Amino acid sequence: MKRGIFFRLLKDHSKGQALKIFAAAIASGFMQSLTILVVSFALDDIKAGDVSIRYFLLFLLSVGAYFVCYRYAVGHSTTVALKVVSSLQMQLTNALKKLPLRNFEQLDEGQVYNEIIGNKDIIVEAARFVVMAVSGSSLMVVAFAFSLYLSVSGFLVILLTLVFGILFLSLVQVDVMRLQQKAQSLDERFIRCLKDVIFGFTELKMNKAKQDELFEVEVVSRAAECTKIKQQSEQSLVRGLAFFSSFVFFPVAAIVFILPGFIELSFEDTVKLIGITLFSLGPLSSIVMALPVLSKAEMMLINVKKFQETLEQMGETLSSDPVVPLDFQRLELRNCKFHYKSEDGLPQFSLDIDQFHLDKNEIVFLTGGNGSGKTSLMKVLAGLYPPDSGEITIDNRSIDDVGLANYRSSFSMVLMNFHLFEKLYGVVPVDTAYCQELLKDMLLDDKISLVDGCRFSSTEVSSGQRKRLAVVAACLEKKDILLFDEVAADFDPIFRKFFYEEFIPKLRQSGKTILAISHDDRYYHIADRVVTMRYGEIDSTIKS
Repeated sequence: MKRGIFFRLLKDHSKGQALKIFAAAIASGFMQSLTILVVSFALDDIKAGDVSIRYFLLFLLSVGAYFVCYRYAVGHSTTVALKVVSSLQMQLTNALKKLPLRNFEQLDEGQVYNEIIGNKDIIVEAARFVVMAVSGSSLMVVAFAFSLYLSVSGFLVILLTLVFGILFLSLVQVDVMRLQQKAQSLDERFIRCLKDVIFGFTELKMNKAKQDELFEVEVVSRAAECTKIKQQSEQSLVRGLAFFSSFVFFPVAAIVFILPGFIELSFEDTVKLIGITLFSLGPLSSIVMALPVLSKAEMMLINVKKFQETLEQMGETLSSDPVVPLDFQRLELRNCKFHYKSEDGLPQFSLDIDQFHLDKNEIVFLTGGNGSGKTSLMKVLAGLYPPDSGEITIDNRSIDDVGLANYRSSFSMVLMNFHLFEKLYGVVPVDTAYCQELLKDMLLDDKISLVDGCRFSSTEVSSGQRKRLAVVAACLEKKDILLFDEVAADFDPIFRKFFYEEFIPKLRQSGKTILAISHDDRYYHIADRVVTMRYGEIDSTIKS
């Protein structure tokens, strides 16, 4: 990734305003320097015993023009920076949307949150610093030009001293960026460690030895290491800034103590030269302070763009055509193989299905031990996991021919690690009567209702009730095929009996096709077939 991405993005999102913003920033610096010149010339009038009203009016005019130009530059650069942040977030979320499920499952959640949300305020802050730096630079150009007019020797003394200080600070900045990159890497490791704390909190509470080792060995040590590197980075930057801030007074010392020994300079010109030099220190400091902010913004943008490119390389090609659910008589897997692979590309688990079919209006139960491939088969059948070889057909047509999005639109599913949306996205309009019927069937009608015609009144219920509510949401999508992954596992025995013996047959009567993962063998008679899996293969099929 090439450097300079920060400025390229600002330019691309400015919509032709970049030149105007740059010009306004330069103009604000010139107006600021004009106030110096006005004051300088007014001093000559004061010496002569006269105060000119024209200089006062010119002073007010220059200050007013500075305010207008600076406000325009800062305001518009901030707006552009916010557009950059919004655009990056939209690009990343769109890239996420196109990811195949398997690639999405392999992403680090902490990195996803950090790259999309993170500390994006640094981009806005950096944009403001850029305007300050440009404005300060134009002020210094005029100030140095005026110092050159007053004394060539004085100008050279000021310039050489400041150049030496800037070169020193640039060397410090290289070391600071190296430490910042190292700190960022440590931050990512620390975030991964925090995931164990957040997602494993219950297990840690139950095991003090595990809790102590994680916190004392991992969390504390990594936090300390990260803090140490950040302290080194900040201290290095502080030393550089402190040196530079102290060093910039040397031009004043040279003008007062050294320059008079070599050239003859009037007292008035000496005062003006000192005034110009001191007045220029503020803008120079803003330029210097902009460097670390710009480097942080640049580093953040480089990482975001790398992450975006990674997502886009893995993304699916999505059709813009409207999705049309497909009518079918039979879905079939033929010689399908799917491999879970580690980060280094080595296979960890393989699904090998010679033949599996699901007929319209059929109820099929999948059973088998943990890790036998039941959920994987369900995801392959639904088109979520593309097989490494073999094919998925719908009425002897390849899903590539009918369109992957169209094929997937035939399914609704409730997985073990389901997410329950409060709003019924994509269900337009919601069948309110059917929703009330489903809530009643799931014994939720006294706790939850449909509000605003599109959302549940609450999702803060017990785990078993959340599972029931997920079933309601899936049924409201009115898809032809329902996939249930251990849905009844959290149900109490009485409701489980109702779910298998009354609710599932009721779904079949309404025209639904059901594929369910289940170990409730007392209810296997409900199914048309019970398919047993073992080590990623179909071991047996029993017909009712």
